[in-house]
Amino acid sequence: QRRVHGDILSVYFFSFIAGHSRENEMAERRLSNAGFTAAITVCEDETSIKRRLRRSTTRLAQYPLNSMREAFGHKYEKVDPSLASQTLNAQCASNDIWSAVKNGDMSAVIQFASTDPQQLEQRGPVGETPLHCCFLYYKPSHRRIAKHLLDRFPWIAEQEYLGGEYGGENVLHMAIVRRDPEMVLFIVERFPRLIEGRAHGRFFQEGLCYFGEFPLFFAASVNRKDLVDMVLKHGGAKHLAERDSKGSSIFHLCVHHVLPEMYDYLLQVWEKAHGPPDDFAMIDSNGFSPFTLAANNGSEVMLAFFFTRGTQESWKYGPTMLMLYPLSELDYTGGQGRKTGLELLVEKEHMELLQLPRVLTVLKMKWAHYVESIFFTRLLLVVAYQVLLTALIVLRAPNLGEETWLQLVIEAILAVMVLKKCTSECSEMISEGWRYFSCKGAMLLENLASGTHSCLMVIFFGIGFARRCGILAEDALLDLDVPLLAIGVVWAWAYVLFFLLGFHTTGILVVMLYKMIGGDVLRFGVMFAGLLMGFSTAFYVRLDEPGLGAFMDRLGSCFLAMIGAGDYSEFAVPEQKILSGGVLLVFITFSILLPNLLIAMMGDTYSKISEEADKRWRLEWARITLTLEKELSPAAREREDRRYWSQVDGKRYLQVIECDPQWQETQPEYPSLFTGHTTGTTLNSRRLSPIF
Repeated sequence: QRRVHGDILSVYFFSFIAGHSRENEMAERRLSNAGFTAAITVCEDETSIKRRLRRSTTRLAQYPLNSMREAFGHKYEKVDPSLASQTLNAQCASNDIWSAVKNGDMSAVIQFASTDPQQLEQRGPVGETPLHCCFLYYKPSHRRIAKHLLDRFPWIAEQEYLGGEYGGENVLHMAIVRRDPEMVLFIVERFPRLIEGRAHGRFFQEGLCYFGEFPLFFAASVNRKDLVDMVLKHGGAKHLAERDSKGSSIFHLCVHHVLPEMYDYLLQVWEKAHGPPDDFAMIDSNGFSPFTLAANNGSEVMLAFFFTRGTQESWKYGPTMLMLYPLSELDYTGGQGRKTGLELLVEKEHMELLQLPRVLTVLKMKWAHYVESIFFTRLLLVVAYQVLLTALIVLRAPNLGEETWLQLVIEAILAVMVLKKCTSECSEMISEGWRYFSCKGAMLLENLASGTHSCLMVIFFGIGFARRCGILAEDALLDLDVPLLAIGVVWAWAYVLFFLLGFHTTGILVVMLYKMIGGDVLRFGVMFAGLLMGFSTAFYVRLDEPGLGAFMDRLGSCFLAMIGAGDYSEFAVPEQKILSGGVLLVFITFSILLPNLLIAMMGDTYSKISEEADKRWRLEWARITLTLEKELSPAAREREDRRYWSQVDGKRYLQVIECDPQWQETQPEYPSLFTGHTTGTTLNSRRLSPIF
């Protein structure tokens, strides 16, 4: 099966399962996904299959047959048993219509078909017919055979593949993929009903062969305008507005295969038939419009096409001009709650696309109009909160009832701030759902730090309030105070890192720290933990100190020694000088190597990240911008002083004043106001009208 195990393994299964050349020819006929289905269809029974596997290779014989079926994803029961028996007879014959089609022997194919036309209805292991095989091989001889069979036996034209892998595919689909305009024209003129066919098999639902289901979608996916015109002319125009089983329109297919010219051509056809398209109406089952699909896929070609397509020139004076860039789908989805193109670019970490001028301009406009003020206001509040929290810890009374009025005031202020932040985080968690925890970078840091700290501090202040109100005893849950406060303080200062990302100089360092902790330190920690446990257990056994407490002491001393802060002499055993010295020598060697290894790994990571440090910081800066924006309500974003866009004919546009660097070199021509002739920018007396 090609999409799981590769072409070679497909042949590998056939060569060991099949017992004669006919079955190997069936493997050649379509390597793509025939897989184990073909073997089960053409062989006698499961026992013989296992016997052949056992003779060929022990490893394959040990693999359960049901597991093979599961792994290959095929259900051979979908093939009609009667058709399977016909195929079995054909496979066992040495001279049949299958071999004639394979060899391109037109006279033999005609003879077999004339003698018994029912042979044209035989089915192969994946539901194909001899006619389909002609289009699969498609050499000149097979092309002539297909044309002759369709002329002489027109009833076979409507044969479709059976089964789940290629189900629904007909000869029109195959001729379009072959990009044969003569054959496509012949089929649509003689058999227009084939335009209604839908290739719904799994093979056409993903990857490079995701061509949609309708022949019109296939023609667009192979980027042939002439084939599109043929299908449209013969009844395929109604499929322009159709969707495949994944909810994709023909425009989604153009984005998937990166075909901007075909997209533009189909858009012109659409506008003639249905008028201007609605940017917010063409949504697939995943919630993607064509634009957001391009952003999700990271297709720079399609994004550049979309940016250019909707751009308007408002006015021009000399080298300056005012350009209007549409914001539909890039930063606004019509209030539908879908992800915008900007959010997808950040989520998928398409750093190169975030450097595009229009995307960067939108982010800068957001930052300048309202995000920057929110950012610095939030930063001042965090600084004030940290000062008050530190003061609370320093002034904290050991016993209830001994608090000073200053401590009570600080605690009340902090409780209100924490409660407000916790409410905001819970609201965001409900609105975002699982995306609240699945984000990355600055978004993940902000969510984890603020969410964890606010929850811990709400519990801490809640317990204190319950004690003062008499709901809890004065000595109740005293053991929780210190852990809650200590862990909460750590997360509070970790939250400061989120704001350091907003500045270019410190943001790059935070990005490097994040990458090192998530990569180098994590990998190093796994290796370090294994060696630490090994040496700790060895020293624990040699020093003969029973008990969990002794083992934990040995674990701690080994950890300190491995990071260079311990004493190696405590691991020596005078009675076992040779063994003790050997183990201690290996331990010291690893203690020297491991810290240096971590330093080398971090240095390598630093050099790699520094090459794209600016792009990385731009990505995190974009995340900060979107994170702070999401905390605003839709009404707050729509405030007049926060609008960075202009409303033109009910659509949002971004106004950008640009400069034309080639303005001096261009010489525009204008039609004369009097003679109708064209005049250049340099006028002379011979070309002037009398009034001048």
